[in-house]
Amino acid sequence: MKPFGKRVAMAVLCAATLTSPLLLSGCSMSELWQGTEQSRKEIAQRSEQEQVQLFNQYVKAVSRYNRMAVMFD
Repeated sequence: MKPFGKRVAMAVLCAATLTSPLLLSGCSMSELWQGTEQSRKEIAQRSEQEQVQLFNQYVKAVSRYNRMAVMFD
């Protein structure tokens, strides 16, 4: 197969792989969007103190992960 044909085939394969979940999921994607909207509203309704605590937990988890990743790298 010619190099150009390989590139075109690879591009088509990549595009098909990336778009297949959207095509196969059908109408269920709308349910996912509704779920994310509800979670955004819940997050917006939380108090500032709760948001700070959640953010601190996130920072600690990321720091812990990075510490272990550097240790074993």
